[in-house]
Amino acid sequence: MSVHTSPLSATASKLSYERERLEDIGYMTCMTLTLLGNYAQTGHFGGPLAYTPFNVAAHLAGPELGGLRYDYRRPKHPYGDKFMLAAGHCAPTCYALWMILGQALYRKYQATGNRRYYVAPDVAMLPVDALGFRRGAGALKTLLADQGLSDHPLFAQAKGRGIRALSGHIESTDVTNDVNGGPSGVGIATAAGKAAFWDIVGAPMGTGDQDPGHRPPGGQAAPHLPVRQQCRHRRFAHWRRGAQEVRRLPAG
Repeated sequence: MSVHTSPLSATASKLSYERERLEDIGYMTCMTLTLLGNYAQTGHFGGPLAYTPFNVAAHLAGPELGGLRYDYRRPKHPYGDKFMLAAGHCAPTCYALWMILGQALYRKYQATGNRRYYVAPDVAMLPVDALGFRRGAGALKTLLADQGLSDHPLFAQAKGRGIRALSGHIESTDVTNDVNGGPSGVGIATAAGKAAFWDIVGAPMGTGDQDPGHRPPGGQAAPHLPVRQQCRHRRFAHWRRGAQEVRRLPAG
């Protein structure tokens, strides 16, 4: 998988980024979403795979290269960038990436005990949630118990929090999204309206923790707090040379 970014300016084009690590995360995302689909015996593989380069770049390239400013630990913060995939049935690429990011932080916290890597279990999307893809919340309550796996160490992440039900299209319960998009992306108007609201009210600028959370997991994986504290919903334009342009809703 190849990740391409569209620099926002001549200055941005000179910024370095860890392409090999982005491609590694992209490959892991593709393999994870394929596992989700095979396990659930469902379709919609082509779209999520095609959207993966943009999804990974948007979440991990960093704001200097046009990526998102967000905090995985507090993804619903009103001033954090939000990410809504209008192509609803392409949601598996988002699920897969959010699981990878959640697991990276989980492992880092387990290894170091440093609270900067801690994500509340009910906020994070974790590998155990792969069992919840296209399963209802009711069935998930007893899924492990019915198979005698409640105490199996491989499913320890389900203790207390349970398994998250993943419907297969974008919902407000997702990580970096806060609008129900539906299977056909009907929520895009709501997302645009929320972005316009924050522009109109003049969401304040701010500083904040400079931890490079946009970098791929493995190194410094702690997400940063929003630096430019302004909520911006990304809208998809057109796919070109393996990546999509990010267009921001103009102010006013």
